[in-house]
Amino acid sequence: MRRKGAVARMPGAKAEARRHTPAPQHLSASGPTWVNRDDLVADWDRYFDLFKWAPVGYLLHDLNGVVREVNQAALAILAIEPRAVIDRPLLVFVARGHRNTFLDHMRRVRVATGTVEDELLLQQPRGRTVPVLISSRRSLLSDQTLCWSVIIDQTERERLTEAKYRAEAEKARAEAEQIASRDMNEAKDRFLATLSHELRTPLTPALFSVDMLERLALPAGAPKLLALLKRNIALEAKLIDDLLDVTRIARDKLPLDCRLHDAHALLRDSIASCSQEAEAKGLALLQELTASQICINADGLRMRQVFWNLIRNAIKFTPRGGRIVVSSVNDESGILRVAVKDNGIGLDPASLPALFEPFAQADVKHTGGGLGLGLAISKGIVEAHGGSLWASSPGPGLGSTFEVEIPTMKAPPMIAAVPIAELPSAVGLHILLVEDHADSAETLQTLLGLEGHAVQVASSVTRAKTLAAQPWDVVISDLGLPDGSGHDVAQFVREQSWTPKLMIALSGYGTPEDITRSRQAGFDAHLIKPADFNQIVGMLRECTAAARQRD
Repeated sequence: MRRKGAVARMPGAKAEARRHTPAPQHLSASGPTWVNRDDLVADWDRYFDLFKWAPVGYLLHDLNGVVREVNQAALAILAIEPRAVIDRPLLVFVARGHRNTFLDHMRRVRVATGTVEDELLLQQPRGRTVPVLISSRRSLLSDQTLCWSVIIDQTERERLTEAKYRAEAEKARAEAEQIASRDMNEAKDRFLATLSHELRTPLTPALFSVDMLERLALPAGAPKLLALLKRNIALEAKLIDDLLDVTRIARDKLPLDCRLHDAHALLRDSIASCSQEAEAKGLALLQELTASQICINADGLRMRQVFWNLIRNAIKFTPRGGRIVVSSVNDESGILRVAVKDNGIGLDPASLPALFEPFAQADVKHTGGGLGLGLAISKGIVEAHGGSLWASSPGPGLGSTFEVEIPTMKAPPMIAAVPIAELPSAVGLHILLVEDHADSAETLQTLLGLEGHAVQVASSVTRAKTLAAQPWDVVISDLGLPDGSGHDVAQFVREQSWTPKLMIALSGYGTPEDITRSRQAGFDAHLIKPADFNQIVGMLRECTAAARQRD
């Protein structure tokens, strides 16, 4: 009688074990020699329960693959009832493309003394295939030789393997896209740098020419025209800078030269720079600088750029006769808050979220031109300093307020700096000017000559090296030269027995990498075209004053 829950047919090994179990025997002088048949049968029953409910598929079949017994896990893999598999060849359940593999598997099992393993696809009745690992071994427990086979469903393993391959492919694709994006960004950086250089170069002689004309006795009204020319050249240069800055900020590559600064001094400089424009428009530009903690660790030029942008923005959007107030306060933690408040055209609250996005302009009708980069750049600069910038407005026609918060720090004892105008004039310097752009070379040579310096021009690296065989007080060199680079000139000069008082790189290239390379080559300063001639004059005076102190 079959026990409840047993498999469809008692395994031959189990019946064989019961049939050959020795009958109980009596004790003898040498010890117990009898076996309890009931105990042995119970052991076999427990064994075959394990067989039935094992988590992997078990099959008992002959050497031709005809199935004798099968457990529940194997039936689940084949998705069939026991009666559909017992006494049938396992071959019929193997997918057609894998039947030769199974036949070869059985051939090896018949001659092997150990376990034979292969990977197969089994076919379920509804056409689904199941990848399995089959491990088979001959059994010699019966009169006829049988085989035990273990089949393990590999579906999950293959799913995980496929998922792994997909993840690896996705990773490789993402890496390839990252490399392509980096290459594209680098190409765009090179393009912008080259475009910047080409746009700046012709501005240089134009700006120097204006400086030269300002020194002459001109008819009434000419100074006003020269100021207009100078202002528009500076505006053109600023547009170029803005395009480069917004790219650097987006890639977190904005260069900062942070030092301790008096925030009120930076604000007053920015207000002074905008005062003429405000006055021309009939605007009241007022200061309410009441903060007591005003020492900030910042890039002075960049923070002036922020304050100048905000004040000029207020001037731009405030009608004639309006009022602009620049104020400063400290909060309870000492953080500095600067506000630029106007009573101008105001802002639609719906436009505030996009106000600081590059190329965004809140009110195109009132922009008066521009690229819409000023506020985006200002926000990037402030955030690079660990601060924040935001805007608020009661609504259209009710004015706007732009506020900057920036951390402050304890101010060290300050040493008053000597204004450039109070430094003694630098005259009689021997200056080597290396510049291949003829107009730039001619105008700068003339201006330096008017300052009382002796200037000789070299238009190539080769000519510069020939002239550098003799000592010079100052070397000013462009970087892009027809037969090399200004870096070659600087390195050659540093190798000579004489040492110049000052070496200035003058170039249309002005990325952080360009400035770093100039310093590494030996330049003391890197000026970006179009350079302010007064800045060059200031450098010459400073180096002369320092040399006199050493002497």
